[in-house]
Amino acid sequence: MKKILKKIVRVIFLYRLSNFSMEKNNAKVIIWIPKRGWRYFLSDLAVNDFGWISALSVNKIPFQVYRNKDIGKFKDKTIILNYHRNYLKELKLTNYSNSMKFIIEELESQGNRVIPSSNEVAYWENKNHMSKEFDILNISTPKTYLCKGIKEVLSLNLNYPFLIKEEHSASSMGVHKIENEDVLREIVNDGYFENNEIIIVQELLNMRKDLRVIFAGDKVVHHYWRINNGKEWKPTSTGRGSSVDFENFPEKWRDFLIKEFLKMKLTTGAFDVAWHDDDLDSMPMILEVSPNYQMNPSVTNKEDLNAYGDYKKSLYFNDRSYDYQFIKQTFDIINGIVVNKKNNQKI
Repeated sequence: MKKILKKIVRVIFLYRLSNFSMEKNNAKVIIWIPKRGWRYFLSDLAVNDFGWISALSVNKIPFQVYRNKDIGKFKDKTIILNYHRNYLKELKLTNYSNSMKFIIEELESQGNRVIPSSNEVAYWENKNHMSKEFDILNISTPKTYLCKGIKEVLSLNLNYPFLIKEEHSASSMGVHKIENEDVLREIVNDGYFENNEIIIVQELLNMRKDLRVIFAGDKVVHHYWRINNGKEWKPTSTGRGSSVDFENFPEKWRDFLIKEFLKMKLTTGAFDVAWHDDDLDSMPMILEVSPNYQMNPSVTNKEDLNAYGDYKKSLYFNDRSYDYQFIKQTFDIINGIVVNKKNNQKI
């Protein structure tokens, strides 16, 4: 009953915080929301879509919502689309990020300005592309190797443990700690290459916390530490029990992180940043970047920080609610993106 009530409350918050005042027929700006079932309104996709609708309305930018699948008929428009691997799930494509990139490139070739651009979506859940771009752009990141097979991994003569990251994955999924050769062969088995073209090997930093930094243009708009309170390394996602700290941003590294982000020419994105031995005087190491991210909202009650995973599942009917804060703070970030684009005449 609690889960059902929480879903109902989330939809109520979504509509209560939304603004549709600038929706106009035949507007130059199009928000593409293909027809979906009722579960869509419980998803993060809906939050992002409604966030764009509200931000455009607040900034007096006319838009139209297009519900049909034939988005390819439009030319010389600004098209906003939110994306998820489930868009292409039925096609069973391994490199679904590249498939979305192809769709956006086709729309761009017809004179459309697409948000996100083909350059931006290329980073989406594609660690192969991301690793290559980090190397080209000289991004500060742990040592990373792209290998074609176990033999090549072993030839690196790396000290254990190290990480293997699957190419198309998000959050802490597809991240494997390799303690020895037996674990390596267990992970990279015959089925591994059904979903991966290469083996991404990365140095494992001695760290018990990382910093999620969210950017909109050249501004840091949100940040939080995810803290592993155990003695052994593990992914720091809150679903694995990490606590969260929304304060204590390392100001000495703000300009550096902004410069690193701007190299990628992304409208918005999230860095995961860590430091060797959690020493903030050492060089920041950017673990990953994602142009499409789920943020953890800051809390109104500090009691919720230590068991943040439980807080996400809790049910409140006021602004203490995780769903309320997630929707509101996502809307605020998207509004900042729209303001930036409006000021630079890119929307």
